[in-house]
Amino acid sequence: MKVLNSPSTLKTEENKAPDCPKGLYEFTYELDDFEDALVCHIEMEPASEGAREIGTGLQLEPDYDASISVYAVYHRGVEFTATLSEEQLDEIAEAFAEDWLQSDLSCDAAYCDDY
Repeated sequence: MKVLNSPSTLKTEENKAPDCPKGLYEFTYELDDFEDALVCHIEMEPASEGAREIGTGLQLEPDYDASISVYAVYHRGVEFTATLSEEQLDEIAEAFAEDWLQSDLSCDAAYCDDY
């Protein structure tokens, strides 16, 4: 397992994935079962705190933890997310989360804002 922090450098002719949808992150990752790096589109929702009543602090809305989910995975330009095991998808999501935290909350993955 190896995290690759520069997604654009791995989008070669052999490993061409579609453009990342707006609002997702593009992340490259090497999974032991594949000889080439995977191009992953990751969805991330930050944690949010629900509304509180002014004065008493009574919670009016639920708090939500941050969540990361693998939206799509491409190998050599072919999307095959559904064929990966839950453990493999979790491994990719955990690697993204580690990279996000290690990079001081500014992940090296590319945020897709213009699709």
